[in-house]
Amino acid sequence: MTEAEERIHRNAHDAMGRLVEQWDPRLWALSAEDTATPANLVNRYSLSGKVLGSISVDAGERISLFGDAYQIVQAWDSRGTERQIEYDALLRPLAIIEQGEDETPRSTERYEYADGSADFAAHNQCGQLIRHDDPAGTRTLDEYALTGGVLEQTQRFSSALEVPDWPPALPDRDALLEPIGQAVTSTSRFNPLGYVLEQTDAKGNRQSFDYTVDGLPFATHLQLTTQASYQLLVSAIAYNPYGQVEQETAGNGVLTTLTYRPEDGRLIRLQARRGEEALQDLHYAYDPVGNVLSIEDRALPIRYFANQRIEPVKRYGYDSLYRLISATGWEAGSAGRGPGFNRFDDPGAVANYRQTYHYDAGGNLLELVHVGPQNHGRKLTAARYGNRCQPERDGRPPTEEEIAAAFDGNGNLLELQPGQAMSWDLRNQLREVRPVERESLDDDFELYLYGGDGLRRRKVRATRTHTRSRLSEVRYLPGLEIRTREDTGEVLQVICARAGRSVMQVLHWETAPPSGIANDQYRYNLTDHLGSSSVELDGDAQIISQEAYHPFGGTAWFAGRSEVEAGYKTVRYSGKERDATGLYYYGFRYYMPWLQRWLNPDPLWAVDGLNLYRMVANNPLVSTDPDGLMRQSAVNKPSTAAERPANLAHGFTDEAPMASPRPPRSIPAPDPDAARSQGEAQESQSERLKRMLEVPELQKTHPRVKDLDTAVAQSQRLTDAQLSGINRIFNNRLAMTPLKAGNPGEQTEAKPTQIFELQRESKDRYYFLPTAPDAKEVPSPKGSFLYVIRADDPGRVYAGAPMGSPTAEERFMVQGHTSLSRREDALYAGHVTLDEEGRLESWNNGSGHYLPPFDLHKTNLLPAVQRLLPSELFVDYQNMTPEQRDRTFALRGYLTFRLS
Repeated sequence: MTEAEERIHRNAHDAMGRLVEQWDPRLWALSAEDTATPANLVNRYSLSGKVLGSISVDAGERISLFGDAYQIVQAWDSRGTERQIEYDALLRPLAIIEQGEDETPRSTERYEYADGSADFAAHNQCGQLIRHDDPAGTRTLDEYALTGGVLEQTQRFSSALEVPDWPPALPDRDALLEPIGQAVTSTSRFNPLGYVLEQTDAKGNRQSFDYTVDGLPFATHLQLTTQASYQLLVSAIAYNPYGQVEQETAGNGVLTTLTYRPEDGRLIRLQARRGEEALQDLHYAYDPVGNVLSIEDRALPIRYFANQRIEPVKRYGYDSLYRLISATGWEAGSAGRGPGFNRFDDPGAVANYRQTYHYDAGGNLLELVHVGPQNHGRKLTAARYGNRCQPERDGRPPTEEEIAAAFDGNGNLLELQPGQAMSWDLRNQLREVRPVERESLDDDFELYLYGGDGLRRRKVRATRTHTRSRLSEVRYLPGLEIRTREDTGEVLQVICARAGRSVMQVLHWETAPPSGIANDQYRYNLTDHLGSSSVELDGDAQIISQEAYHPFGGTAWFAGRSEVEAGYKTVRYSGKERDATGLYYYGFRYYMPWLQRWLNPDPLWAVDGLNLYRMVANNPLVSTDPDGLMRQSAVNKPSTAAERPANLAHGFTDEAPMASPRPPRSIPAPDPDAARSQGEAQESQSERLKRMLEVPELQKTHPRVKDLDTAVAQSQRLTDAQLSGINRIFNNRLAMTPLKAGNPGEQTEAKPTQIFELQRESKDRYYFLPTAPDAKEVPSPKGSFLYVIRADDPGRVYAGAPMGSPTAEERFMVQGHTSLSRREDALYAGHVTLDEEGRLESWNNGSGHYLPPFDLHKTNLLPAVQRLLPSELFVDYQNMTPEQRDRTFALRGYLTFRLS
């Protein structure tokens, strides 16, 4: 046993209590002997509490200037990039102008909005974004649903591969696009709650979706353009009370069942059967805190090869910080060590392996030792003052100068391997990789273009042989990928569909399919708890390919019935696409599985710790990172990956310019103690409420509470809803922005006697319930009140009288939404206005602290909002009159959601 080592994380705050400096254990320990050691992260604030500048040892420096409404108007970074945003009178972005160091300014994005004319009104476009020109091309939003969803959208790509400089005039912009005949249109159909009922992609393939009565996916169907009827992709999805999938049947007849531990909801068995034959039978074992100790696939036999007994079991060990330090499993003798993908393997030629991992105090995985059919390993050296790392070459560690030269000012890696240059766009998105550079001939390259939301739209790859060049391209559209090869003339549609827990693809060739592969091939994926594709099946449930992975995502073994057929596999580790470069594309970042770290720093900076390159806190068996922004638990969460289908606009949602991409928020895992004592919790709350309502003074000031039993029943039903998991149906699918106040120090926590729960007595009348046991009275319902839904209690709507309200007594007043939420993250916030009789006159989502993207509206609300506040009385903040804003004390912005 090694000696204990201290790990000190240090934070420094200013006089206002704001976090100004942060050190990780490595740099804090180094600062004791080296006074020049910087903090990992430094923040500098404006007088209003906004972060004006930040310096990270990993990601460089950022400086931002804000307008009167806290909108970003100008920003700079360490690469010398300057970005300006132009707004209209409603603070809607009109243009984004970017300028690299020693470059001329370019308008990389432009926005157009509909006015109130009859033509726009006929398509529900009034005030909505109708055209967005971005680095990949132009998207027009041709029709909206009443719920705000996009019914029809058209995509046109740029005619050149360079990022356009969009001119102001529309005809001039159109001249930069491909011919109008190459435009592609996608459509969607929604139900009244905004759920997607049907999607039609750009080639006319249609997907339809069925739901359970509580809004969870139940079945998915697909009708190809070449087919006369729908084909079933997945059906009979069954859930447990926590919303976890327990069973589903794929369109090829494979039945998948999942078993969870009742005490904590952890997955302990995942089985997929074709009739009586098990195709996958994963058994999980955990330590007391939830780390995965072993995964055994009992569908695989015990094999013998090269004097070894190879059991189908993977085992894992952890240190006291829950970082993975050892792993055993099986692999092919030719398992890859670098970016290159290993060859097709003999399914019988496998052997045992063992990997051990060594970390520094900053969380950098510096050494990997691999013992197996071929022993190897790799070592990294970290920069003295940060987490930028470079591998040793020929046993020689890199110098500080070499590490510094390997990255640009923002921490983006400049070479994939020696001689393989990479370039980045002005938004720190990987622009190009050149795997082969030549002096006399053109280089090989792989180039990427992104939309305004930061997600990839095009991938172009060029390779050269002695006699010719080969050009291939992938265009990413809603629910569809179009893959073309110039040298062979191949045109392949990859229809991407959600099929329960995992995704599946249908391959449709517009040209002749390869020999031995039928056209319109359905490919189902059997996945593990991480979403990694382990087995690919065809429409008859026959195995196409099988793949096993090392813990950090490298392929350990890959086999199948045909190397050509298996070569069309696109979904691999963690459900992500692996490019020809060897990089995994996650959405907002690229991942290097052979180095077990990200290619560049986290766009959200320190959301997952001060090491911005570290992959899922070095615990890849417990956590995943859905889009390269923020890790989330893969083994202990209330809902699995049986997601509600996203709007076809998913991947095209226009984020607030200059805002960091928003990760999905996961809700806490169920507390087993709370689950076991559910009845006791309800009884305790009911009794507490009875005691509160029996106070004589309260009854006098609260005439609407005439029936104590009714009030108790209302409260208990709300508790039932929370404990039975109704709210998690929405929480798991909403991309939320749970932001703190601009300066939390400006609002003190409200007293319990100032916080009340908003309740509805009848169809249109409302009253307040106290939340403090010692409350003696409640405010009159007349006037305008703040309301908040807290992240730690999403089933209740908390309300309070805003400071300065002329209709409430001073003792009830709170300073604002953050005060009312008691400094907890808020999922939703706004104002309600009630008349003398407690009737609801209107409600809005106006808040001075919660500022989501400009183009989101009141769709996909939390159940608590849908249950309590009728949509017909909603007044959008942008459409409020000055009088309405004055009445409701509304400030700036609004908080809404979109489907993730």
